[in-house]
Amino acid sequence: MIENSSREIFSTTIEETFTSQGTNFSEIERDSFSKKMISEKYQPIYSEDRHTLVNFSQLAEKKLQDLLSYLKQFEQDFISYDENYETFLEKGLLSIFFSLKGNYVINKHSGTQKIWFVSPLSGNDTFFYDPKVSNWINNRGQYLDQMLENELSSIIGKH
Repeated sequence: MIENSSREIFSTTIEETFTSQGTNFSEIERDSFSKKMISEKYQPIYSEDRHTLVNFSQLAEKKLQDLLSYLKQFEQDFISYDENYETFLEKGLLSIFFSLKGNYVINKHSGTQKIWFVSPLSGNDTFFYDPKVSNWINNRGQYLDQMLENELSSIIGKH
């Protein structure tokens, strides 16, 4: 079981990082960093018609809730595989613990407007929201929910 201090590491925001650094960052440096994060690389998410701004936080939270609901459906299968299985969703961070295989961490990252995915099988990845398919997809065209489902099926031996 991960201690609360470990959980807090994953949910630290940029502002908390600046605050914890004390006076190392001036207001000008903070403003410059904020503007840098909203550069061409990290544009807001728009609907397919490019007229409606889509709320990243709501989309990401909904996806994390959907993934948690999926995990709850198969909780007994996961516990049968690993009695120490545990999952929780807290402050935009979904954690899945398998003592036999390793841990998954899936969290929303507002700065890049992506969902970050850490897997004991496939490593690290990021997913962006594609309004054309109304889903979270990585650069290789894989959907977040499908990738997680495939990996979990592989872990517990169900295909």
